[in-house]
Parts: sequence; structure tokens; C-alpha cells
Amino acid sequence: MAVFHGKGGSVTFNGAQTDRVLRWSIEASCDTTEATPMARADASAWALSTAYSAGDYVSNDDTIYRCITAHTSSADDEPGTGANWTTYWSEASWKWNLAGCKRWTATVECELDDAGPDPDLGTDLVDDDGATLVLKTGLTGAGEVDYYTGTAVVTGISPAADKDGVIVVTYTFTGSGALTEHTAS
Repeated sequence: MAVFHGKGGSVTFNGAQTDRVLRWSIEASCDTTEATPMARADASAWALSTAYSAGDYVSNDDTIYRCITAHTSSADDEPGTGANWTTYWSEASWKWNLAGCKRWTATVECELDDAGPDPDLGTDLVDDDGATLVLKTGLTGAGEVDYYTGTAVVTGISPAADKDGVIVVTYTFTGSGALTEHTAS
């Protein structure tokens, strides 16, 4: 079980989008790839004089590396051993080796104004298409998870009004498909 937290993003359901996501959390059960926790099907063996793009994965000396800067390889940037390898590669972490977060729930606190979607049990809870979530992490470094996307069904709504009359709604969702990570480039 992994837990992710963040601020910002959007929730869209019944064709309407919330005004502002104040904060969110996701609890996800993720499947890892079959061979080892660090295995990747798309990680080929590192090779000299090969053009690599940011986001490419290679294996070298039984370790998986992720390209962070596009380049043509040389001995100087060989992952894990070259004099300047950290300029071009980072060692892949477990987050980059997930087969997919297939079982997940989210709690999303949104601020709504008078023109925003009305938290409505009769509408939101029976929407066959579910909700579309875009949840931002606030991380902007190359290779960092920038935001998560997924579709979900609404399983709970808790509206409240603050002292200024602004409606704050806490939605709980159950994922109806995979949760997808999007990395910053």
C-alpha cells in the first residue's frame, strides 16, 4: 500500500469541473513487474554511442537507470561508473518500476463557488461515467511525478461551509481504472 499526498488539481464529473482542489490523498495498491522489484520490460542494456532520450531506461551491472538528460552515450556517462554519469542518469527508484496502481481510493477536498458544481448525492453518486481526477504533486524536477490522473466513482460527499460562505466539499472516490503517473520533463 502506497499513500500519496498533494495540493492542487481538478475533479470533473457530470461535465462540470470543481473550482479548486485544496488538498488530496491517495491510497494505492500497486503491482510490481514480474522479474524483480527493479526490473523493467523496456530497460535495455546500456550501450556506447547510443542516442538516449530523457525518460529512457537502461540496465547496467544489474541496476536500472533512468535517463534524465538526452545525449549520445560515451564511456564518460556510463551509468553507475562513468565520471559524469549523474549528469545523464539517475538510479531508478521503486516508483518508476510499478506495473500500475490498479486499486486505489482518493480523498479530495475541493472549494466550490456559487457557479461551481453542486455537491449532489442524487447526481454525483449515480454518474455512470464516474469522475476524472487530475491531482498535482507540486514536484517539478525532471523525473519527478508531476501529477496523477485516473477515473473514479464517487463513494462519499461531505459538504461544509466556512465562515465566509465558501463551500468546501470532501469527496471520497474509488478508482475505476488504473492510476497513472505523469512525470515532469
